Amino acid sequence: SRYYKDQSGFDSDCNIDVKEGGLNDGGNIRLDGVIYIEGNVSLGNKTFVGSGLIVAEECMEINGNIELADNNGKNSSLGLIARKGSMSIKACEVNASCYSNAAPTLTAATIKGNLVTNSFDRSKVTGVTNIVYCSKNIVVADTDFSDLYKQNLKRYYASFANNWSKSYYDKNVND
Repeated sequence: SRYYKDQSGFDSDCNIDVKEGGLNDGGNIRLDGVIYIEGNVSLGNKTFVGSGLIVAEECMEINGNIELADNNGKNSSLGLIARKGSMSIKACEVNASCYSNAAPTLTAATIKGNLVTNSFDRSKVTGVTNIVYCSKNIVVADTDFSDLYKQNLKRYYASFANNWSKSYYDKNVND
């Protein structure tokens, strides 16, 4: 676990090799635990490996794809948390579990994981936005409270456009 006074410390560690105490693992960002960053956080066009959480004390903006890499034959998993503020995802795909305390802003976004929020404002969802529950992106398999083989494989899917929304369950054992 790591604590940063601001995003610049996190960004700096992303460029330092893990063997030297940084987070760079062959071009991917190694997460094994909790990363807590004071203030706001901006992420985009990053690939993570391992299992962990990135917590922004305030708001989190995602403006580029968030991918997960293979973790030595295991799935990587990621949680993104805007603890006191809101999350904003713009025109990208995010493979993670997302939490936004305030109503999130979603602009032509795709979330493959899940989204949890304490409030929701439909006017902050623009363009076609999809949220597809994908347990492999959010489950930490090495914990005692999780058993991948006993999970119900039903997936929840939500889709939003300018003036409509729909949701349905879709059984898909490949996600």
